[in-house]
Amino acid sequence: MEQITRHAQSYEDDVQNEARNGYPSEDRTRAIAQRNHSSLISYGQSAQSLTTVVEFFATYEDTSFFGTSPSRAYRCYVFRFQPDAKGGTTRTTLSLQECNST
Repeated sequence: MEQITRHAQSYEDDVQNEARNGYPSEDRTRAIAQRNHSSLISYGQSAQSLTTVVEFFATYEDTSFFGTSPSRAYRCYVFRFQPDAKGGTTRTTLSLQECNST
């Protein structure tokens, strides 16, 4: 899960950096997600905010009585980016129980 947390933080930083020049397009946001080992599930942009739902994954070795096999863990987050009073961008991140589009 540490791997997923790192990917989520990297995604959040990348989108926030892009948002300095206006919110990234859906295609650009999808590319950022893919670069951070994830899939863009939904994208919603308004004049004041950008909200995305992203599913992250990490690989690990699962050890059982039958041996070791590669496995994947998944976690979904909703990210909301909006302007702050200082001209920057604030961000809010929530972990989701299920990964559904909004």
